[in-house]
Amino acid sequence: MMKEDYHMHSCYSFDGKMSLENIIQESIRKGIKEIAVTDHIELAAPDIATGFQVNGAKAEFAKLREKYQDQIIIKRGIELGNVNIDLEQGIALAKEFDGDFILGSVHNLKENEDVGYSNYQQINIKDFYHTYLDAIYQVALNADYDVLAHLTYPMKAIHEQTGWKLDIAEYRKQFESIFEIVVRRGKGIEVNTSGLRVSLQEMLPNEEILRLYKACGGSIITVGSDAHEPQYIGEGIREAMDCLQRLGFTEITTFTNRIPMQHCLGEQS
Repeated sequence: MMKEDYHMHSCYSFDGKMSLENIIQESIRKGIKEIAVTDHIELAAPDIATGFQVNGAKAEFAKLREKYQDQIIIKRGIELGNVNIDLEQGIALAKEFDGDFILGSVHNLKENEDVGYSNYQQINIKDFYHTYLDAIYQVALNADYDVLAHLTYPMKAIHEQTGWKLDIAEYRKQFESIFEIVVRRGKGIEVNTSGLRVSLQEMLPNEEILRLYKACGGSIITVGSDAHEPQYIGEGIREAMDCLQRLGFTEITTFTNRIPMQHCLGEQS
């Protein structure tokens, strides 16, 4: 089975705790065949937006790719966050990026408040989630990205604090609108396994939403652990790929120079 991890963060991210070489060595040790390191560029907070050391990362990537070329495929990506807040800057940054892969994500609905750390005890969560999906829709429609990351990102914090779980019936039309845009633009979505590591015990997005994506014609799909520490590299990847096969997906996607390539989910590598 093609084993990839297309979402992880090195010390070039503001919250990363691993060197690039640490990521590569741990990925090799765990038998992962292809990785994409997707360090943050977050548009909602200037100190974070400028924290990604593009030139330093690019130079180190080149050296490490050559060093480990016979052991693993290494792709240079970014996670471009919160284009919903500053579309013009987001498009400009994506245009400047000369790597392999761009994850588009929404962490903030307004500056300096990451919804993964918000307090959900005193708000109407159902209404909040409609607003969150509106932001995802705007990114899907207008941003320059390859794959939308963790479409149910707030659910980790929401479930931890309140036990609330998303009812697909309430949000079906919004998800369908997002997926129709994604498919029309030739983009994809991510299966993010970090939700399996918390009380939510679901991938982001969950199986119901992935089934809807497939029904809308979606086929471009990546799988990522969202690892910020070595022990989480590759965690949940096998479960995610088994889930995709169970739902009828036959291919997994990788990217080179931002061009998608499909691989049989069942192929040996």
